[in-house]
Amino acid sequence: MKDEMDANHHLRPQLDAFARLANPGFALLVDAPWGAGKTHELKGWLTGREDALYVSIYGAKGSCAIEEALFQTLLKRKDLKPPKGATQIMEGVAEKFTGAKIDFTGAFRRAVMKDLPRVLVFDDLERAEMHLTELLSAINRFVEHEGRNVVLLANQAELRDKDPKTYERTKEKVIGRIITIYPDVDAATESFLASMERAEHQRAAREFLTSEKALLCSVFDTSKALNLRLLRYAMLEIARVFDGIPEELRENAEGMRYLLATFVALSIAFHGGEGLGIEGLGQETGWAHAVWSANGQKGEAPPKSALENLQERFGEHPYVRLHSQVVSAKLAIAWIGKGHVDDKLLSDELRKSPVFRLQDSEAWQTLWWWPKRKDAEVEAALKTVKRQIGDKEFHDPAVIMHLLGILLDLADQKIGWSSRHDVENEVRAYIATLEQDNQLPKELPRRRWSGVSFDHGQFGLGFHQKDSKEFATIREELLEALDRSFWKANQERVEEMLSLAEADLGAFVEAIDDGGRRAGSPNYAHEPIFADADPVEVARLLFSFEPEATHEALRPFERRIQRMERDTRAGGQSSERDWLLRVRKAAYDLASEATPIRAAQIRMAIKWYLDFLDGPDKEPDDGGKAKQGV
Repeated sequence: MKDEMDANHHLRPQLDAFARLANPGFALLVDAPWGAGKTHELKGWLTGREDALYVSIYGAKGSCAIEEALFQTLLKRKDLKPPKGATQIMEGVAEKFTGAKIDFTGAFRRAVMKDLPRVLVFDDLERAEMHLTELLSAINRFVEHEGRNVVLLANQAELRDKDPKTYERTKEKVIGRIITIYPDVDAATESFLASMERAEHQRAAREFLTSEKALLCSVFDTSKALNLRLLRYAMLEIARVFDGIPEELRENAEGMRYLLATFVALSIAFHGGEGLGIEGLGQETGWAHAVWSANGQKGEAPPKSALENLQERFGEHPYVRLHSQVVSAKLAIAWIGKGHVDDKLLSDELRKSPVFRLQDSEAWQTLWWWPKRKDAEVEAALKTVKRQIGDKEFHDPAVIMHLLGILLDLADQKIGWSSRHDVENEVRAYIATLEQDNQLPKELPRRRWSGVSFDHGQFGLGFHQKDSKEFATIREELLEALDRSFWKANQERVEEMLSLAEADLGAFVEAIDDGGRRAGSPNYAHEPIFADADPVEVARLLFSFEPEATHEALRPFERRIQRMERDTRAGGQSSERDWLLRVRKAAYDLASEATPIRAAQIRMAIKWYLDFLDGPDKEPDDGGKAKQGV
């Protein structure tokens, strides 16, 4: 008897009862999604039964193929192997002496098939290459005309999807009872681990996975996946690379739990058809949803990306940390997306993960774990953090927000600070001082900070007090300060971009467009950074290139303006339309001073790439002098 806590404890008693029926007159369908373990469950029930025969009809193209599958399975079961050519010789002899052609081959088949057991189990119905009517009619022969107890294994949803009306009509004539089974992740995991026992080189991996069986089950359950093969594949992938994980990292039990849980969650989502493609393995939050959130969540929410859905599903799981916090984007793409990761890449990327550095963590990270650390450790870390705050050593915005949450926690316990109000004021003053001293990061505007850095935590750690009003207030003030810091340095940024255009025009185009971008290339596809640029200087630069290069430089601007105006409607920055109108005016001025051929080239480039602006200065007021040069 299976344990009552078993996910499918209801299955065997019903199968036993059905097998005892005399001439039931209907088939029993065991329904479950592909990969849920129904074959494993049925084969377990069949063990030791002489009155039942299991056969897969995967790929069967007709009723003859089903009968042939039964015949071959019986031959194998009875270990029957007719001598090669024996039936042909016997048929020839009989015909010679009697004049009649006797089918000894058919006789042998019929003799074998007479021993067909009473209980027949047909698996893989949805994989048979037959029309539903033909398939169920062929099975009905055993049910109705031979009085056998027929058990069917299939994913009913897939059968129905082939032809809903035909399935519902034909099913009623053949299938009298349906049993639904569910993935038994505990039993399946035991089975997967047992199958690894034969591989001696996987001994260490098997011991690790066995010790973390409960964690594996919890990740699979949280994933809401139904296909146990996805879990088995993830376990095999962990086992395959296990020896390539440096031993000192494997000794970090907590880090290994984070790695196992996060990898399995990503692997199941990627291979399970949930829309998490290669780009999703980069684990970057969707821009559309970030803009909507930054805009006060006005209007209808944009659809969430596959990664955002995954993050929401695993939001409460203690060991799944997405957004590259444990399994970096580079590692996820190689290991999960491309199916290969060498030992060096695996080692290098894991060493960067904060979860493997917690033993040597910074003082603020020690405070993050303060409820689980010794008194002396907490007191020493608190002393260090207070000194670091006084010396303005924290510049990373994510660390500042982590500190805020930690200090609010401590203030609630009257440790280090007497009230939440004191913590809020101290962090607010800290941010103001950093901004005044130009010590805040200048690389990104507000919108680029408002995603993963403040929503999900960094360094493999979530934010304490994330839902408190103090956290929301300081988060907003820090984002505003970061935005001011970004735009304050914009003139310097513009000069760098114009220098980039002269040195590497391709990199310049990548930086301002929203297409592919090489590693290390800046990304200003959504920021109107050129609003601070001198339009005359920019026009002179862009039209100083060879004509083909000028076309390359101008080509992205129409998409850029349209993109920015969509961003504006979604709560983003204003576009560069007015600035680009002034660039176009300056370009017309250049044409009026150029040679006839060059003037014509400039005007043609303007027409092709800038006339979409439709501004009042579309045609210059130069008395028609420019046109005379054509």
